Amino acid sequence: MIAVVDTAVTGGVRDIRTNLFLAATLFAGETGAVPVKVRNLSPGGALIEAATLPSSGSAIRLARGALGVTGAVAWAAGNRCGLSFDGAISVKDWMSPPVNGAQQRIDRAVSQLRSSGTTQLVSRRAGGCVTVTDEFQIMAQLMEQLGEALSADGELLVLHHVQLQKIDIVTQMLEATGGALAERPGSARRLADLRASAEQALRSGTA
Repeated sequence: MIAVVDTAVTGGVRDIRTNLFLAATLFAGETGAVPVKVRNLSPGGALIEAATLPSSGSAIRLARGALGVTGAVAWAAGNRCGLSFDGAISVKDWMSPPVNGAQQRIDRAVSQLRSSGTTQLVSRRAGGCVTVTDEFQIMAQLMEQLGEALSADGELLVLHHVQLQKIDIVTQMLEATGGALAERPGSARRLADLRASAEQALRSGTA
């Protein structure tokens, strides 16, 4: 990344402003979470670009990795807007490769779910009553918990909502497969419908 440093006056104070290209996420009440490109950055504000932006005066939160700052939209025009931060940030920290907090949360969630699932499975096997249907139900429960954990992260939900929908399809297919093996009424029909949804998702890559 090549950064060009110039100066700008913000609130009567001359700030160092760095022209760059950074990926970040903007949170605002009227738009929700939106992926944005940070085009220049100073301790007191930023210029960003996005397809959808909040209106002038809106309260916002800008996040990049584990970093975040609150503020307001100073102006908005087309696909660009200027942000004024509530407090000063470290431009150097924001320019550094972000700590992948989302990935860390995923890793923790998978680790926790794997541990809890293993404990449950060993316990049921010890009782000598586990069946193939039970195995599918356990897998479905783990997938459901994983999907809920990931969906609770606003940034992940915006960036990977398509993949989260696929996790939901897989979860439902596991549940329906377990039900079909146990010959529960309606499970076979439900599984056929879900299989069609899964095949469409594979073909289009958008479901």
